[in-house]
Amino acid sequence: MLCSILYGMSPSNIRRSIAAYYATMALQFADFTLGIYLIYFHDYLRLSFTQALSLYVIKLGVSTAFDLFGGGIADADGRMLSYRTGMTISILAFSVPVIFIHNFYVLFMFAAIAGIGDALASNTLSMTMADLLETDQPLYRKVN
Repeated sequence: MLCSILYGMSPSNIRRSIAAYYATMALQFADFTLGIYLIYFHDYLRLSFTQALSLYVIKLGVSTAFDLFGGGIADADGRMLSYRTGMTISILAFSVPVIFIHNFYVLFMFAAIAGIGDALASNTLSMTMADLLETDQPLYRKVN
C-alpha cells in the first residue's frame, strides 16, 4: 500500500515494472548484437574480425573506465535523465555512424563515445528499481 501512496502505482504495476527491468537486464547482458555487428563489420564494411572486435572491446573498455563517473552524474542529475542521455549517446554514436561511415579509425572514435554513453546508462536502472523496492519491504517479500 505504501508504494501506491508514494508512487501512485498499484502492486500489479510494480510487478510489471520489475518484470520489464529483468527483461531489459537480460537483453543488455546477453550481448546478442555482437554476432550481428561482427557479420556486418566484416561483410559490409570489409573490416577484419580483429578490427570489428576491437571496436566492440573499446566500447566496453571506455564504458568500464567511465562507469564511476557515470554513477556520479546519475546521482547528481537524476537517474532517468542519465539513463536516457546515455542510451541516446550510445545508440547515436555506435549505430548511426556504422551505417554511413566506412573508415575504421573514425568508427573507433565513435565506439569510444558510445562507451561513455553506456557508462552513463549502466547502473541507473538497477538503482531505480532498488529505490522503488526499498520503500516498502512487505511488498518486496510478496513480489519475490
